Amino acid sequence: MLKILLPLKGRLFYCRRTENVLALRKQIHMVNNERLVVLLVDDSVLIMDKMIGILREIEDIRTVIQASCYSEAVPIIEEVEPDVVIMDIFLGDSIGFDLLNFLKARYPSIGIIVITNHSGQRYRDLCKKMGAHHFLDKSNDFELIPELIRGGNNIADAKSNEKKC
Repeated sequence: MLKILLPLKGRLFYCRRTENVLALRKQIHMVNNERLVVLLVDDSVLIMDKMIGILREIEDIRTVIQASCYSEAVPIIEEVEPDVVIMDIFLGDSIGFDLLNFLKARYPSIGIIVITNHSGQRYRDLCKKMGAHHFLDKSNDFELIPELIRGGNNIADAKSNEKKC
């Protein structure tokens, strides 16, 4: 099930089909265009809930959209064109590298934050090569997300950070 959270209005939209999410595009972009639209892509409900809690506190965000897999994320990206994608590299129906390839090829201006339990140097280097702007460890780095988001509306220009790819 896809979810769209509009934190400024305090409403959570549950969408049963992708078409419902796409129909909300106009509503999403009518709200203060200077704030960010963020797409979370992770197949863990616990991680999603933790990230939503963190993102609710960031004033620079106007909309958070959740997808649990590649096949949910792609149509959202095509229709909504979020400013930031926060994603895992292992998803239920695909590996996140497929999503990184898709983003790099078709939407190079979207900021990408990879957050994963697979935080070895091999994965970090591969994500950097594939276009990720930041690479975080789920075990230790959640507190860095607000700093990366607040670094500016283009997270690629965020302040240099030891966790930056």
